[in-house]
Amino acid sequence: MKKRLISIILFSTLLSAGETVSCESLKIDSNKSNLQSVIRICSQAVKSSEQNEIAMYQLGHAYREMKEYRAAYKWLMKSARLGYPRALRELALMVSLGQGVRKDPALAFKLYLKAMRPDNMKYFYDEKTKTISYSAEELLELYNKLTIGTFLEEASRGNRDVYIYLGDAYLNGHFDAKKEKTKAFYWFKKAARNKEPYAILQLAKLCLDSVGTKDECDRVFDWNRELADSGDPEAQYLMGVRYYKGQGVPKDDTMAIEWFQKSAAQHHKPSEYMLAMIYRVKKPAPVQTETKQ
Repeated sequence: MKKRLISIILFSTLLSAGETVSCESLKIDSNKSNLQSVIRICSQAVKSSEQNEIAMYQLGHAYREMKEYRAAYKWLMKSARLGYPRALRELALMVSLGQGVRKDPALAFKLYLKAMRPDNMKYFYDEKTKTISYSAEELLELYNKLTIGTFLEEASRGNRDVYIYLGDAYLNGHFDAKKEKTKAFYWFKKAARNKEPYAILQLAKLCLDSVGTKDECDRVFDWNRELADSGDPEAQYLMGVRYYKGQGVPKDDTMAIEWFQKSAAQHHKPSEYMLAMIYRVKKPAPVQTETKQ
């Protein structure tokens, strides 16, 4: 209670002092004064930018805390349509509980799958407990009950959202699946047809591990090159590894170093390690001296 009072006083002080407070940085709690301030500031933020997915999420979250579920659903849906994972998860919770919308377990499941993709886990990682955090017991129970059969059944119904899960399950042995790299490759390839970055990166790693045909891997590295050119540090690292190993291309240390440097400039640890290793192993060529006859 004391900490909450202090935070409210500090928040009010900043506003009265004319300090600029960004919607995205605001912490939301159940205090009515805090929620009203969040709604006021974040409403201005979404007026300034129709693509501000975080501000829309903040609005939805605040309205949900105030139990104004229709308004919450409206703003969370806007954020979710822009692909923000936290908004998708909040929507899944609302749909599973019937808050502001008809209770629909099937729709909640689909929203949940979109939110909890392997490449979105960073949004839900709790630094304090070092675990993935979930805000509703219902969804945690659902997650724990999932099996590889659940995802295969969804895939047979044409649910493309599960391709990522299937690839990840067969790659890492999740959801009671047996680790099978060829099956992982198959499902990641289906996901990559929609240019899914996570799927492309996993395919590139599998190709470097000699999974997939030459034609398949040539296409994969074309996709990976597009990601690397757009500035993705992991894709740049994988390009470096490809040239360093000579996987499907002539071995070329100069090209490898060039890609590793681009990636390392973004503080990508594996690229920094590769550069250190290359420079340590690479020795300057001995200077040739003329011998007198």
